Amino acid sequence: MNQRILLFIVIFLGFLIVVGTTVVITTVIERSGKVEFFSTNEVEQYHSFCGNIKLVEVLNLGENRISIKCGNQKLVIFDFKKNAVTHVID
Repeated sequence: MNQRILLFIVIFLGFLIVVGTTVVITTVIERSGKVEFFSTNEVEQYHSFCGNIKLVEVLNLGENRISIKCGNQKLVIFDFKKNAVTHVID
C-alpha cells in the first residue's frame, strides 16, 4: 500500500515538473519576442545614412557594428569602435 502511494506521489511530482518547465519555457519565448533592441530615438538617428531612401531596418551585427538597410538599394555597416561607416553596399 505504501509503495502505491509513493508511486502516485512520484508520478504527480514528475507531472508538475514537466508542466512547470513547459510554462516557464513558453513564457520566456513569448516575452523575448517583445524585446526591442533599438529604441525609436536610436533608429531615427540612422536616417541620415539613407538620404532620400526609406530606412527599412537596423540590425545588430555584434558589439561594435550595426547594419542599416535602406530600401532595396543600399546597405550600410557602421562601426561604433571607429565611429565611422566601414562598408556601403549598393
